[in-house]
Amino acid sequence: EHLIKVSQHLTGSLDTEVVLHSILDKAVELLQGQSGSLLLIDPQTHELVFRVVNGPASEQLLNKRLPPGVGIAGVVARDGKPLIVNDAKADPRHYGEIDLETATYTQSLICVPLIAKGQAIGALEVLNKLDGTPFDDSDSDLLSAFAAQSAIALSNAQLYSQLKRAFADTVRIIANAVEVRDANTSGHTIRVTAIGLAIARELGWSREQIENLEIGALLHDIGKIGMPDRILNKPDGLTQEEYDQMKQHPIVGAQMLNGVGGLSGALPYILYHQERYDGKGYPFGLAGDAIPIEGRLLAVADSFDAITSNRPYRVGLSEQAAVTEILRHRGTQFDPQVVDALVAAHQKGNLKASIEIEVTSTTT
Repeated sequence: EHLIKVSQHLTGSLDTEVVLHSILDKAVELLQGQSGSLLLIDPQTHELVFRVVNGPASEQLLNKRLPPGVGIAGVVARDGKPLIVNDAKADPRHYGEIDLETATYTQSLICVPLIAKGQAIGALEVLNKLDGTPFDDSDSDLLSAFAAQSAIALSNAQLYSQLKRAFADTVRIIANAVEVRDANTSGHTIRVTAIGLAIARELGWSREQIENLEIGALLHDIGKIGMPDRILNKPDGLTQEEYDQMKQHPIVGAQMLNGVGGLSGALPYILYHQERYDGKGYPFGLAGDAIPIEGRLLAVADSFDAITSNRPYRVGLSEQAAVTEILRHRGTQFDPQVVDALVAAHQKGNLKASIEIEVTSTTT
C-alpha cells in the first residue's frame, strides 16, 4: 500500500527537478534508510552524475561524476541488475573514495537500476537502514518495483521538458522575426523578458506565472508584424494617423494568437502591455487594477528597456537614470507595486544580471 501511495505521488508533477527529488525522498522513506543518491547517466560521456543526494554528504556529492562502471552504482547501471551490499568496506566494487571525500561511513547499501524504454538511464541507491538491520531480497524487490515506476515518471518529465524547450525555441524564432521587421528594436524582446522575470521574482510569482511571462514577454510585440514598414522604420515622428494605426498592434497580436491553446497565458501580455495605470494608455484605456497584472508588469519592463536603449534620435539612459524616470511616473503611468519590485531588483543588481544571463542563454 505504501509503494502504491508513493508511486502515485510521483505523477503529481511534470517538473524534472521536482520528480527527481521526489523519487529519492520516497525511496529513502520506503526503505527507512539513512540517506540515498539518485545518479543519471550522461549520454555524452556515459559517466554517472549525482543528480540528487539525500543525507549529510549531499553538498559534496551533488553533480559529482563517476567514470562508467565505477562503484556499486556504476555496476548496477552497466549490468541493469540490482545489488545488495551489506558490508561495503569489504566489497571491492564499493567506491571508497566517496566516503573519504565526504567523511561519511557506508555500512550497507542497496542499489537498483533506473530503466526507461529498455535502457538504463541511471541508478537509485539507499544507504544504511535506520534500525541497523541488513538489506534483504524483499527490500530489493520493493525498491526495484518503485524504481520501475520512477523511471517512467522521470522519462515523462524529461520528455515534457524537451517539448517545453522546443516550444520556447519556436517562440524565440517568432520574436526574432518581429525584430527583423523593426530595425530600431534589436534585442528588445530578450531584454524585456529578462527585466520582466526579475520583477516577477521580486513579486514572488509562481513557476507557472513565470513560464507564462517568459512566453508573453517574448511575443508581446508580435502584432507589429501587421504594421507597415513605413511606420515601423520611420526615422522621425509618426503622424496622428500613423500613431493611431500603430496603437492597434496589441489587438492585432492577440487576434493572431487567439485560439492557440498553448499560448493562452501569453495573451494578457500582448493585449495590455501598452495600458497605463492612470487610464491614458491603449488600446482600451483601462486603469488601475482593471488592467491585468500581466499588462501592468510588462508596461514597466517595456518602458525600462526603451529608456535604457539607444535609438536613432537619442542615446539610452543609464540603469539608475531609468529607475529614477520610472519612479517619477509611479502611480500615474505605472503600477506602484510593480515599480517597487523593479527598484528592489535594481538595488540587488538583478536587472543587469538577468539581462546578461538571458542574452547569453539565447545566444548559446
